[in-house]
Amino acid sequence: MAVHPTVAALTAIHSRLNNQTDAGNRVRSVKVPDTLAKPYLVINKATGTQRNFHTRKGDPSYLFDVKAVANDVETALTIAQQAAELLDDQGEQDLGGLSGGTDWHILKAMVEGEITQKYPVGTSTVYEEGFQLRVNMEAK
Repeated sequence: MAVHPTVAALTAIHSRLNNQTDAGNRVRSVKVPDTLAKPYLVINKATGTQRNFHTRKGDPSYLFDVKAVANDVETALTIAQQAAELLDDQGEQDLGGLSGGTDWHILKAMVEGEITQKYPVGTSTVYEEGFQLRVNMEAK
């Protein structure tokens, strides 16, 4: 059975970011445990759709939120910038840094909108800085 395209995309994004930013290996695409040390990167699927360019062939398009979470805004901004540089224009039709594995082509990966949030946790403030990543795929 083919790998679900969401799983293929998340795996590709995680592999591209892991140990490549100041967040180190703290890259998560599932619920982040309270015990995970900051800074870290978190990836969540925001939306998804089928583009329907092909008959009987999957061609999903996803929008992922990619956020750097840190105890200071400078660290969050730095990690978010590092992540954006690693992911923007990395589809097969661009620079080719993202692989969808044996079942999927990742055709395009484009950094879109900006994400900025801060909130209190206890007596400190947590900063989230990031972006949305549009990923267009096609079944192999």
